[in-house]
Amino acid sequence: MSADPTYAAEMAVLCPLVQKVGAAVLALYARGVEVDYKDAARSDPVTTADKLANQMLVEAIGRAFPDDAIVAEESEELGPARAARQSSRRVWCIDPIDGTREFLARSGHFMVMVGLAIERRAVLGVLYQPTEQRLYCGGGGDAFVQDPRGRRALRVGQQAQPQAATLAMSRTHRSPTLLRIAASLGVKKTLRAGSVGLKIAKICEQEADLYISTSDQTHEWDVCGPEAILHAAGGRVTDLQGRPLRYNDVDTHTRGGICASNGPLHAASLAAVSDVLGKGVIDD
Repeated sequence: MSADPTYAAEMAVLCPLVQKVGAAVLALYARGVEVDYKDAARSDPVTTADKLANQMLVEAIGRAFPDDAIVAEESEELGPARAARQSSRRVWCIDPIDGTREFLARSGHFMVMVGLAIERRAVLGVLYQPTEQRLYCGGGGDAFVQDPRGRRALRVGQQAQPQAATLAMSRTHRSPTLLRIAASLGVKKTLRAGSVGLKIAKICEQEADLYISTSDQTHEWDVCGPEAILHAAGGRVTDLQGRPLRYNDVDTHTRGGICASNGPLHAASLAAVSDVLGKGVIDD
């Protein structure tokens, strides 16, 4: 694959692919799905839609980019496969349905997400919200959203005053830790959204200015695609100590949390996180 900084060849494959996968997921959304759980507490559901989308994405990306590595949420990764992935310069991070609980709740707040990391940095993202037929793409300094209203460039807002900023938060979960961070920062306005990808997409669309996750349980596939799009739209993503996110690790968890912003709010946001958490990360 060429080193085209616009990633046009990758975009040409990924944009129609996620829309095709999204249509398949939407058909199951309408009919109903079988549900299983990955944990004894039954807090991490997986559905037949997750598995179908995962298979479609992994197979198609594997055919189109046979020399690249792939890490996908619903694909079991054994030791040799992990070692092979880590030796690859390029790795695709696949979240077949970001927001499975939202899918099951029929809220529409779920996304099909694919990200590409090169030399451990997120460089390309393609996200699709099937219920809205909304496609988000970003890479090489260009980001756009396309839906039935047409195609529009994505560019973050420049709100620099926390008191006037909008914080993207979970649609259903009220995190006490995040509420303390918001109070420390002085943020008063919030936007409720489901998946991680959707929250970060709202920053790209200037509907929100900031998203913070204090969880250590998110994974590379939850944030690679959204980070690439937000970066292309002019925003910034780091962990909660201000360090760049790195991909293609042995452990795919983003253990340091996530801070995604429009840019001007980033330093103040990290300071508020430090004020509340110190150097720890709390998953509540």
